[in-house]
Amino acid sequence: MTMRSPGVRQKLEAAQAELAALDAEVAALTLDDTEDKPGARKALTAHRSNIQAAERRVDELKRALALAEKLDRQAAATGAVRMRDEQFTALKQQFSAREKAAETVMKAVADLSAAYGKFSECSLNIASVMPSGTVLPTMSIGPNGIYGPALGPCGQLILAELWRIAPERRDGAGRYVMPFVRPGLELMKDVAELPAGIDELRTADQAIIANISQQVEHLNEAVMRAADMIEDTAPAADVPLSRPFGEALVEMAHSLPQDPSEAAVYDRSRQTLSLGDALAAVGMADTAPVAKPSQPPPPASAAFAMSDADAIAGMSFEDCAKACGEAGCALTGGPRCSHPLKGGLTKSDLLRPEIVSRYAAACAATGMKNIHAPAEVAA
Repeated sequence: MTMRSPGVRQKLEAAQAELAALDAEVAALTLDDTEDKPGARKALTAHRSNIQAAERRVDELKRALALAEKLDRQAAATGAVRMRDEQFTALKQQFSAREKAAETVMKAVADLSAAYGKFSECSLNIASVMPSGTVLPTMSIGPNGIYGPALGPCGQLILAELWRIAPERRDGAGRYVMPFVRPGLELMKDVAELPAGIDELRTADQAIIANISQQVEHLNEAVMRAADMIEDTAPAADVPLSRPFGEALVEMAHSLPQDPSEAAVYDRSRQTLSLGDALAAVGMADTAPVAKPSQPPPPASAAFAMSDADAIAGMSFEDCAKACGEAGCALTGGPRCSHPLKGGLTKSDLLRPEIVSRYAAACAATGMKNIHAPAEVAA
């Protein structure tokens, strides 16, 4: 938009300067006329005419400047109104696009909720269709078990997947992460790249099914042998047919070197037994069978030399107790982390009242659910 007042103002300033110069000459011309100098009267008369013309010019330009400024203000106001109208139109378009996106989000949330309900129903039904005589092994999902128990609510698994697939911002300032996702990712802050959640879930499920498959096979074989349907070619004690999953984990844990000279360092980043180790423990890897120990070794005496309150001090939903360290887990005394939201207790741990009692005290003090409590197991 071109402003009209600056050009008029410039001409007015020139006219005012010209009038000031003419006015400065009046005194000299009047003095000459007073002294009756030749031609002075005529020069003074002509000068007066020039002053009147200059004054009229200044007055006219002042009026023109006032009009030009008014027109400029009107033009500026019209431009501002037009600009705001355009901005408001763009604003309404963004709101409309936002509502459409929100509609898509809400539909996705509804689909997610329905799918999660079906997923949860299937998880609950697993316990009701377990083959008779078999037990569910303890298994965690993800690297170092960061996604939580395989047969739990899998909330951490879902949060991690929402974090993993979050789109990048166009301004390069990060990603658009769901508002409820970020606070739940403390356990994953040290993981460079999160694996796909469905792949980790399938891997854990396959390991659980493989373990239960072995249990079924060995139970069926025992029943058929008892009914003389198959020949007992070798004593059962000499060639163990199966080992409970928890006992296999305990046996492997206590087979680790315990002396510092053997480079046995408690690594808190490795919170659970890997799936590969677990598969090897139940006989799915190409390893020779290991004889079942007569009973699991007792927990480390150092862990139970302190009171339960001292042992669980500092434990939270994200952090282990302060007493945990290179000596082992403060809940069990063993090298495996048994934090309720990380490793949990094994079947062998549940055979020891002192461990069960301390685990229950930790859950009660931190507000975490004790899935090993009798009421929870019965439910």
